[in-house]
Amino acid sequence: MSFTYVQVFLVACLVALCSGSETKTCPQNEVYLTCGPSCQTECESLNKPCLIRHIRCPDDLTVILIENIDLLCPADVKTSNDKSQTARICGQFTSLVDDLQHIQNGNVLILATTSNLELVNTALRRPGRFKNEIFIHPPNEREREEILILLLRKESELGSEDKVELAKWVASRTPGYVGADLVSLVNFANRERCKGGAVSNNLTSLQFYKQLFTDALKMVKASSLRGTDVSIISSDLTFDHIGGMESLKKSLSVSILSSFKNPEAFRRFGLQPPKGILLYGPPGCAKTMIAKCLANEANMTFIATSGAEIYSPYVGDAEKFILKIFNTARKNAPCLIFFDEIDALVGSRQIGTSGSDVQTRLLSTLLTEMDGIGMKIQSANRSSSSQILIVGATNRPDVLDSALMRPGRFDRLIHVPAPDLMSRQKILAVYGKKMPFSSDVNIDELAQETANFSGADLYNLCNEAALNAITKNLEADVISMEDFRNVLREMKPSLTVQQINWYKNFEKQHVLHSTRTEYIGKSKVIKVRLPTLDVDIECNLALENSRYD
Repeated sequence: MSFTYVQVFLVACLVALCSGSETKTCPQNEVYLTCGPSCQTECESLNKPCLIRHIRCPDDLTVILIENIDLLCPADVKTSNDKSQTARICGQFTSLVDDLQHIQNGNVLILATTSNLELVNTALRRPGRFKNEIFIHPPNEREREEILILLLRKESELGSEDKVELAKWVASRTPGYVGADLVSLVNFANRERCKGGAVSNNLTSLQFYKQLFTDALKMVKASSLRGTDVSIISSDLTFDHIGGMESLKKSLSVSILSSFKNPEAFRRFGLQPPKGILLYGPPGCAKTMIAKCLANEANMTFIATSGAEIYSPYVGDAEKFILKIFNTARKNAPCLIFFDEIDALVGSRQIGTSGSDVQTRLLSTLLTEMDGIGMKIQSANRSSSSQILIVGATNRPDVLDSALMRPGRFDRLIHVPAPDLMSRQKILAVYGKKMPFSSDVNIDELAQETANFSGADLYNLCNEAALNAITKNLEADVISMEDFRNVLREMKPSLTVQQINWYKNFEKQHVLHSTRTEYIGKSKVIKVRLPTLDVDIECNLALENSRYD
């Protein structure tokens, strides 16, 4: 149970329901509220007769609420500062809990709260003591919408329909937020409104509030993400920022995004959303960017990591970090976990030197977490595991273990190819909107002269052309075609035809769906059939030097 929940309010409501009263507090019932650290000295001197005297009306309901019980009775007494005192307190407390069962006509209910169930002493977690364990999951999107509607009810500038629409809009962008986080978010937006932080000129009330909450979301993060060393990346990238690759973007939208945007349609046909996808292809071809776009398009929390962040000189720390990543993802579902250069993180066990190799241990941990076997009790939500998408990126798909490549783990093996002629034109056009290209810059000609260039090469080409223009004239305000030609005389592509053909051959050997190719004029039409969705996708690719034949 997270510390941000209003446990005391829930207990008060429980007492009121048990007494048949509609009020939040009931005078004939008693609620004893204590917290872990403050009741340690009292618990040492407390005994059965003293406890009975505290319960003045045994015929009525008495509720004893103990907050942060993990501080009173920790799981590992050996790690406590005062071992003997902690062991004595824990023993006395368990004895008192057992004695409450023998109180005559005792109508006593003991409730305890904790933010980490694993830190509670196991002696308390058995039948006869705290036999029922209730985990309060973070609110889902629908529950967050209901909370926001209550928080926005005092906003007089918004109509009832606008409040519902605003609550739905904010709820879709706050995965992992609990009630207290949403209260902080609304309060921050109201403070910015009072300070005039957002401009309301030529904006409707709804647009004005959306702008306020957009700024607030950059500052107020989910409490589960604070104080953790797991990298959470915010991104506003969409598929429109990626030039070209229309067939790939359409395939991802149909097979991946639709399962998270319209889960009801998938449930209606008994379909499960994909657990993972592997993006492979030449370096510099936007694999990382595609992962960021997927997370933003589906309104998912984006967790990114790599081998350099996971590896540790201490035995077992790398495996613990993998567990921490997945537990954080479950608390902030829907979530996308991105493993960059996954081949360096978990390679094939056939290539490993010994069974104790760190890559073998990491692979075993990763496979266990992907299957959902390693979930802790308090993070085991039925729906959270199905709302986690694992994306891996690699330039060496051939060195990955076959256990990772099977359906149910990496369900999709997606080839991110080097940009063809049409893609290079669109990539250069995207950069042309961001950089001051001169009117004499011929994008079609540049695309023709940049065969085998990756997306990163094209970005570097534009930067070098801009530097060339500044070097010639510090007062220059545009990039001319001559600047591009000067750079192209010295710049060579980072990719070769052999590299591109190697990835094409790997795709043919590991294709997961049937393809049918037809030729119409000078265009090649690839009809891709996705068996899980039973749909056809038609992709038009321009032929270029028969490289894609």
